[in-house]
Amino acid sequence: MHLREPESLHRSQYGSVCSDAYTVSSDAYTVGSDEYSVESDGYTIEGSIGSAKAAISSVQSDAAQLQTDQAGAPGYAPSDLSTMEQIARSQSAANTMIANAEKTYAEYLAKAKKAVKTANGYAAAAQRVCDSMP
Repeated sequence: MHLREPESLHRSQYGSVCSDAYTVSSDAYTVGSDEYSVESDGYTIEGSIGSAKAAISSVQSDAAQLQTDQAGAPGYAPSDLSTMEQIARSQSAANTMIANAEKTYAEYLAKAKKAVKTANGYAAAAQRVCDSMP
């Protein structure tokens, strides 16, 4: 960060320095608010993932019941049912998508937290310059 020391500023610039420090602080607050929005989005993502996992579990349970029912009626085989292989591939694809969503969210959240830390550092430095004005 390259902030000029107060000694190098002309006396007429002191007011604008503190005004700028306030603006930097306000911007840092906005970045923090954005990070909060990312966290809030995470709750929505977690809810959707929970629903997807419940659906996967339901499909697994239904598939197990289907196998049991088919074993009890070996000559009966509806033509429109998915195969166990198709079900397994679908579940695998769903689990991959869930893992990718969790990873992507974690990356965005980490970036947002880093941006907050950086913005707060800028705001603190700007305030220090303002506070050092005579």
